[in-house]
This record gives sequence, C-alpha cells and structure tokens, in this order.
Amino acid sequence: MPVFKLMNGSSHRWNDAAMEDSGLYPFPSTVECVNVLKRALKTPGMTVITGAPGAGKTETARAFARAYPSRVLYCEGLPAQGPRSYPGQTFLNSIAEVLGVRRMTSWEVVDVIGRELRARQLMLMVDEASLLSGQMLQVVRYLSDSHVRKGLEASIPVVVMGVQRLRSKIARYEEFEHRIVLSYEMRPLTVADLKASMLAEFVDEELIQWVHAVTGGNVGKVISLMRLLEERMQSLGRSPSEIKLNDVLRFRKLREAS
Repeated sequence: MPVFKLMNGSSHRWNDAAMEDSGLYPFPSTVECVNVLKRALKTPGMTVITGAPGAGKTETARAFARAYPSRVLYCEGLPAQGPRSYPGQTFLNSIAEVLGVRRMTSWEVVDVIGRELRARQLMLMVDEASLLSGQMLQVVRYLSDSHVRKGLEASIPVVVMGVQRLRSKIARYEEFEHRIVLSYEMRPLTVADLKASMLAEFVDEELIQWVHAVTGGNVGKVISLMRLLEERMQSLGRSPSEIKLNDVLRFRKLREAS
C-alpha cells in the first residue's frame, strides 16, 4: 500500500535556512532540483525528475514537502509489485483517505480527488515512480488531467520521481509524454561539486579526489563518509584545512568505508 503524506512543517517559502534546517546538503544538483520543484508548484502539468540511486532524489523530495507542508501531497512507500497486486483503485483510494475524500469503487474518485487537490492548491509528488506499471502511470496522468476534462482552466501539478528507466517507461505512452512541462536529471556529484559544497574548506587535493573515488559521487555515500571524516577530525583536534589523506586512511572506520 502506498503512503501519502501531508508532511509536518511550518515554512511556506523555500530558502537557505529551510534547506539547512531540513538537513539537506546544498549540493549543486540538489539546489537545482529544488528550483525545478519550486517552478513545478506554479506550473500545471507533469514534472519528471530522474537520477541514479543515491543521487539525492528522495532526500530532496522529503525536504521540499516539509518546506511546503500545505502545498505538497507526498507519496512514498510504493511496493515493487505488478498491477494485479497494486491496482489503480488502491492508489486512488490511498490519496482519498489522506484528503478526507469518501472512498469510491468507481473511477469517479479521480474527479473528486482532482477537485480537492485543486481547491487546496496541492501538488501531488510521487516518489519511486519507476516502480509504477504503465497502467499506473496512466492513472497518474489521468488524475493530473481531471480538471482539463471538466473544461476547467488547467491540469493539476504532478511530480513523478524515479531512476533513469522512468523516462524510458514514460516514452512508451504518448499521452503522458506530451503532458511533461518540466524535467530534470539529478547526476552524481563531480569533484567540482564537492569542492563547491561539503569539501569547500578542505585543501588536500588527494583527500578530495579520494572522497569522490570512494563514493562515486553518490550523495548518500558522500554524506555518510563526511560524518566519519568529521569524527576523525574531532579525534585529532584538526580543522578541515589541516586534515590530510594519510590522517584519514589511518582511521579504521574510514578504511572500512572505502
């Protein structure tokens, strides 16, 4: 069963402070993804965000939903199952339950949910959408179009996020593809990205190159490794500008991480 949430939070405007409070690191790809999501809030239609596992998609989506608790209906926990065990009606009724909409056995629930999303100015954000079957992607598209079919002014903003195969899956469905208004691919961090963000205060080039080689630019791995680096610096009483690669490699936890 999917889990839809109106995330807890108090901010209604994304800014650097909201990003820092969320625990989200301001990597260049993360910042750009946030900018795309901000535009999606104001842009009716479909937004597609893709990226390799560990690129930071889910962390960014959750943080953004917390920053806009009254504007984003966030979906997580999609099962890796086929359409028989995970029908469209289950998906729609899960949304209806969170919105306080009466469950229905017919597809009329799509229009009821659409009216509620529009009335509350909610954007639907579906994470791990690459797990959805083609049938389920069409359900999401149908939901976004509910107001257009009723002759109203515009479709509902919907964001789908997933690994790279999501884009190729969407390409099979012309109706979905034509409704994409925004797209962005979160790529692995480069050495330049690390220097511009988490490793900005580090001066040892060998250490910076080592961090990138060990993590492959994977956001989750970089964050985990940086926590160990901070622990090592504290134990040595050194600042980032003083720490060297040899200091790191003598630390058992960091050797094991690599």
